[in-house]
Amino acid sequence: MGTNLLKYPALGPGGCFGIVSPSWFGGETFLPRAMHGVRYIESLGYRVKIAPHAFNNRGHVSDTAENRAADINAMFADPGVNAIMCTIGGTHSIDVIPYLDFDLIRANPKPFIGYSDTTSLNVAIHAMTGLCTINGPYLLSDWAEFPRMPEISQDWMLKLLTSSDSPGNVPYPEEWTREFLDWETGEDRTRRRTHEPNTDWTVLKEGRAEGPLIGGCLECLNLLWGTRYWPNLDGTILFIETAGDLKSAYATDELMGGLEFTGASSTESQGSCSRSPMTSLRIIGTSLDRLLRRAISNMISVITNMDFGHYSPMIAMPLGVRALVDTKTVSVTLLESPAD
Repeated sequence: MGTNLLKYPALGPGGCFGIVSPSWFGGETFLPRAMHGVRYIESLGYRVKIAPHAFNNRGHVSDTAENRAADINAMFADPGVNAIMCTIGGTHSIDVIPYLDFDLIRANPKPFIGYSDTTSLNVAIHAMTGLCTINGPYLLSDWAEFPRMPEISQDWMLKLLTSSDSPGNVPYPEEWTREFLDWETGEDRTRRRTHEPNTDWTVLKEGRAEGPLIGGCLECLNLLWGTRYWPNLDGTILFIETAGDLKSAYATDELMGGLEFTGASSTESQGSCSRSPMTSLRIIGTSLDRLLRRAISNMISVITNMDFGHYSPMIAMPLGVRALVDTKTVSVTLLESPAD
């Protein structure tokens, strides 16, 4: 399904972030980290409103699908909320989609922010309304980092939210980390995670392509295939990554094969930029690299090892805005702002 891009109003000073949990939340043990993130956002001069069911826990989900959707609908309807941020991902965002009020969302455009499992919501909302949703940092995994959110993630995210100017080149972090510090024991609040020097973005296929950005977490994107929530991929710049627990090159290849059935890897003007576990193994010449090269053989230009997935820093990518992939300069440039 395709529709014209619906931009959201730029976030102004003192604006309000609404917090929702469309997938999961860890309950009381996660509250200290969540509140650290809330206080950090407030320290930047913004307000925070927590949805009624956002900090609940019902095992593998935060609450019922109806309640999770009700929180999202309420945040879009609330004139005092200017942006909507998810706490974390999980596995069941897709259950929320049938209960979303797309007419309400279309009438009240606001940035909707999350990645991983939130991909299904980002893509469905964009496909049904045209709204520019954002594959971007979560409250728990990013804004609540100790002692603070990585500056490059924060500055880029706020640029996408607050400015109507074209954002320019997607930034390249000089360092990154995948170290795990336990959130439940409080280990995450004892020190900054250990970082290592970043590896350069890698060109898998040379070329130059321009089009609207579409993508997110590959396995969550594939869940929408065959439904009315599937986006129009013709002429798009496809950005994809995989969840942190999907480490097998062959499992990734299987998911890419599913995407290939949709025609995503054979549209005429397609570029692909990806990082995260699909390519964040950062080992070129392995079976993963060979499988990727086969899967993207019909795409125009491909850059890998980018930083919009499950590691830190997390660089936000807005769905629907026009972008340029240029392998000669090894760059991805956003040509328009998602904000009005």
